[in-house]
Amino acid sequence: MKNKRFLITQNSLRMLAGSELVTLELASYLQSQGAKVIVYTCFFGNPIKNIFDKRNIEVIDKQDAKLELKDFDYIWVHHQILPKSILEGLSKRLPENMPKFIFFHMSKLDYVPLEQPFIFGLEEKIASKIIFNSQETKDSLIDRFFSDLSNNFELFRNPAPVEFSKLPNHTYSKTPKNILVVSNHLCPEIIEVKEKLQGQRVNVVGLGDGLDKNSIISAEYLSTFDLVITIGKTVQYCLCANVPVYVYDHFGGPGYLSEDNIKIASDYNFSGRGFSKKTSKQIIKEIIDGYSIVVKFQMDSRGEFIKMFSINNILSNMLNNIKEKKIYRLDDEKYVNYLFSISRLVFSNMFDIHKLISDNILNLDRLSCLTRELSYCNKKNLNNNDEIVKRDKNILSITKSRSYKIGKFITAPYRFFKGGL
Repeated sequence: MKNKRFLITQNSLRMLAGSELVTLELASYLQSQGAKVIVYTCFFGNPIKNIFDKRNIEVIDKQDAKLELKDFDYIWVHHQILPKSILEGLSKRLPENMPKFIFFHMSKLDYVPLEQPFIFGLEEKIASKIIFNSQETKDSLIDRFFSDLSNNFELFRNPAPVEFSKLPNHTYSKTPKNILVVSNHLCPEIIEVKEKLQGQRVNVVGLGDGLDKNSIISAEYLSTFDLVITIGKTVQYCLCANVPVYVYDHFGGPGYLSEDNIKIASDYNFSGRGFSKKTSKQIIKEIIDGYSIVVKFQMDSRGEFIKMFSINNILSNMLNNIKEKKIYRLDDEKYVNYLFSISRLVFSNMFDIHKLISDNILNLDRLSCLTRELSYCNKKNLNNNDEIVKRDKNILSITKSRSYKIGKFITAPYRFFKGGL
């Protein structure tokens, strides 16, 4: 990858979550291998901006950025976002050495439309490779393409940064004493698990929005825990690092991974979907009783997990197997205008609305989490009045905020149909 030129596109870079972390980890790894990387986005801000700046990753968030086809060997596309200058280049005389286009889809959920192939025919015309984060996403989106592109399809299962696979194996106690809960949408049963285990003198730390800490996870930090309770891409971190993981959150989950359930769990992107919900009592019993078994399973399988989920293995194999695709100039004036219209829409004056909606989603998540915790405290007749008052004040500050009020109004139609708050 040394001296290869990559353009990575992303709709928004602000939160420490999901596709933003995928872009950060991809850009960081490519740059560490000597590649030249530019990230193009519509909205760029903190907290993730600080991390991109510290890693000296170039990020461009201007619609009129002069980025040309001839300047890149690969154009890696998230959310079907392409700079206007690249679209213009596709409608003119094409350079002799065209970049390879890779389109990545990270969710099958209908309320995340940017993760779907929403621009009619674009990928069919220019994609050398179309990748999906899981079998579930691939199966759900495959009928959105108007022609058979199965030869271009591949899975890219949210790989973990290399440093996780470089951690040495470490010794575990008979039962977990230090537990990390990673979630941006903590469910009631895990809140109860956290409270009950802390009552049994187990150190339980919450990492995520509205929890004890909110930051990206380093390999060194992960290795200080005996167990992680989580879903999503943190699972791949744990499997590569040989840190036992219990897969469970608001969708449910399989609990500890085993030979019997790991394929299904992986096919569902370790989201917890495809499995039933559990009570806090069941979860605690499984955590304690099954700990030694999962330690052995993950230690025995670590080499295979690194092959499957470490970015240096997955990315190298994928890039080496990309076939050259013949791309023809987009000479259909109506189609080109269609692409330009979408580009202008993305970079229109919707920035404030986008920010308000993002802030409102964060507020709703925080509010929901605080409300659940307060309900739990009341239900258990806990006497920690200072903690209850603090949570009451946090709830009031959210519901009185301008972004919450305006954002709640903007998202009202969506919440009505989804039956939300």
